[in-house]
Amino acid sequence: MACLIIRNNKQKTMKIHNAIKTLNRTLLLFVLSFQAISAPVNTEVELNPVDQAIDARNNGNLTTSTAILEKALTQSPNKLRIKLELAVNYQQIDKPQQAWNLVTQVLNEASLPINVRNNAEIFLKGINQQLQAKQKNSHSFTTSLALLAGHDSNANIAPDDVNLDVGTLPEEATSQGDAFSGLNLRLNHVYNKNRSYSQAPRPFSRYVQSGLSVYTKNYQDIDRSDLTIVSAHTGLLMIAQQAWSSRANILVEHIVLEGQSLANFYRFINSYRYHFPSSHLTLSASITDRDYLTDQDSGRKGQRYVGAIKYRITLPRAFNVELALEESKTDLSDRWRSYDSTRFSLDVHAPLSPGISLLLRGNYARNQYAGPEQYYDSIRSDRELRRSIALRFDQLIADTRLDVSYLETKRNSNNDIHRYDRRVIQASMTYSF
Repeated sequence: MACLIIRNNKQKTMKIHNAIKTLNRTLLLFVLSFQAISAPVNTEVELNPVDQAIDARNNGNLTTSTAILEKALTQSPNKLRIKLELAVNYQQIDKPQQAWNLVTQVLNEASLPINVRNNAEIFLKGINQQLQAKQKNSHSFTTSLALLAGHDSNANIAPDDVNLDVGTLPEEATSQGDAFSGLNLRLNHVYNKNRSYSQAPRPFSRYVQSGLSVYTKNYQDIDRSDLTIVSAHTGLLMIAQQAWSSRANILVEHIVLEGQSLANFYRFINSYRYHFPSSHLTLSASITDRDYLTDQDSGRKGQRYVGAIKYRITLPRAFNVELALEESKTDLSDRWRSYDSTRFSLDVHAPLSPGISLLLRGNYARNQYAGPEQYYDSIRSDRELRRSIALRFDQLIADTRLDVSYLETKRNSNNDIHRYDRRVIQASMTYSF
C-alpha cells in the first residue's frame, strides 16, 4: 500500500517521506531474509563485525557502525551480508548513491535466494526515490578569501609563486630580504547534473566546474617582485562506479609583474583517478601555451608539456601521504631557454589533534637545458631542493582556517647566476563563505 500511495501522491515532499517510511519497514525483512545465505562455517567469527555494527546502529551510533562495516568489507570484499548492512547504513545517513552501488552488486549474484532478491529490489526502488530527489540539476557557489603576510629572505629575484621562467639577478644583487602582504580571492561555481539511476546499469555523475581567482603579493620595498595573477577556469568532472573519475580543465591566467602586464598563460589539463579502498592513483597531462606580452620577453614564448603520476594513501589516524613524479618539457622560442625537467615530491598531512594538522612537503627537481646559455659556454643544468613545514588550524573561528608555514628553497646550477637560497615565512587566514 505504501508504494501505491507514493505513486498516487502528487506532492514531491510526501513522495520522499512515504518512500523513506517504506524503506524503513522493509529493512528488517530485507536483512533477516538474507541470513539464510550466510555461510555456516565459522559463523560466529565471520558475523562478529556485523553484530558489532548492528549493535552500534541500534544504539544510534551510525558513524561507528558504518566504520566497522567499511573495514569489514575491505577485509572481506565478497561478503554479501556486509554489503547489505552497509547499504542500510548509507541509506540512513543520506548516501543513497553508495547504497545503490552495494545493493546492485548483491542483485548481480545469480545464486541469491528469491526472497532476498525480492526485498533487495524493493529496497532499491526506495533508494531510487532518494536519488531522484537528491540528484537533480543544481548550482552551488563557494567563495573564499585568504589574507596573507610574511617575510622573504631573497625578495628581489623572480617570485616563485608561479613558474614564469624569467631571469634571476647576479649573485651579488640577491639575498635582499623584504616583508610582503597579499590576498587570494576565489569564486567557484559547480553545476551538478547527475543521471537518474533507476534505469542506469551503473552510477555516473557529471559536474561542470568554473571559477575566477585573484592573487596579489606586494612587497614593502622591492617593487620589482610585486605579483598579481588573475585567472579563470572551467572544466568537467566525471565520476563513475565510485572507482574512477576523470577531470578536464581549461585555465587562463593573466600575470602582472612590477605593475605591468607580463604574460598570458593558456592551459589545458586532463587527469584520471582510480580510487582504492584507502588510497587513489592519479595520472595527469597538461599543456600550457605561454604568451609573453613585451618584445624583451619574446624569447620566452612557447609551450610547456607536463605528465605526472601521483599516489595518495590514507594511513591509520587519518595520516595522508602523497608521492608524485612529474616529467615536463618547456619548449621556448630561444633554444637556450628551453629545458626538460624531472620533479619528485613527497607530501605528508598529519593530524595532531582535532582541528590542528602538520603539513610537510619535500620537492626535488632537476632541469636540463637544451643549449648553451647566452654569455656562457656550457649548457645550463640546475638542481633545486624545496622543503616546507606548516601548521594548520581549522575552525579557530567558524569557517576560518589559519596556516603558518616556513619554506626553504636551495638551487644549485653550473652557471652561477642561477644559484640562490630562499627562505619564506608566511601566515595566512582563509575565510570561506
